[in-house]
Amino acid sequence: MTAEQYKKQAEHSSFFWELAVEEFNQVIIDKPDWYQCYAYLANIYSSQMHQEIVSHPEQLDQAKRLLRQAVDLYDKAIGCVKDKSSPPYYRLSIAKAWTELVAVRQRISALQSVDSMIGGICNVET
Repeated sequence: MTAEQYKKQAEHSSFFWELAVEEFNQVIIDKPDWYQCYAYLANIYSSQMHQEIVSHPEQLDQAKRLLRQAVDLYDKAIGCVKDKSSPPYYRLSIAKAWTELVAVRQRISALQSVDSMIGGICNVET
């Protein structure tokens, strides 16, 4: 998928993400110890972060903010799980680690793309 296609998909998806965020935040107010709402919100922010990195690699501050939100929400979800040897605990820990890992890989990839573009510009000018 091209960066332009990601941008269009992100614009379309943002409406549904905003709706879901509102709903999950309302449930968190009603049931603050329910880990799944935090996990679903973290998934939303993680997805937004991935799309932000791909569609706007020059705007990494927004992606970093979304990453922090996702990681904080995964931490809250993990904190709500009572049994630290249960499948939900491990799934959440893996989801958090995967989000952090993919963010780093995509950022490195984006930086390499920018670096190669700058290298191309420098080669043309000389």
